[in-house]
Amino acid sequence: MRVNVDKTPLICELEQKLNDGCKVILFRLNDAELFREVCKAVSGKQEKIEIRTCADYADECGGYPFVSLISPVEMDELMDIYYLYEFSDKVIVLSENSVCPGMMNYVRQGILDKQSVAAAVIYNMR
Repeated sequence: MRVNVDKTPLICELEQKLNDGCKVILFRLNDAELFREVCKAVSGKQEKIEIRTCADYADECGGYPFVSLISPVEMDELMDIYYLYEFSDKVIVLSENSVCPGMMNYVRQGILDKQSVAAAVIYNMR
């Protein structure tokens, strides 16, 4: 049995970017400091990497061409699809989602600092 899923333009765009070799970071945190660290780390990479965020402070990083500001509704859509399928290792999610814990748990526990998180995210983007 095959389920027919209507792809929204946002999902189609993400799928096309991934097919073209782009890697995507979904940044859904209210942490401007970590956002700046990740932007600095990404800016030194040669690979095609894009950061998508719905955070208000993203405007302060407007000088980075790889940052896309999306609406909270669009972020919810991308997060839902990612968590449903976990379809690609080309997508990194930084979120406070306690249902699907990640690196931010290590920050809360004091195991990692924010610079280490940024370095780990970029290391995974090879």
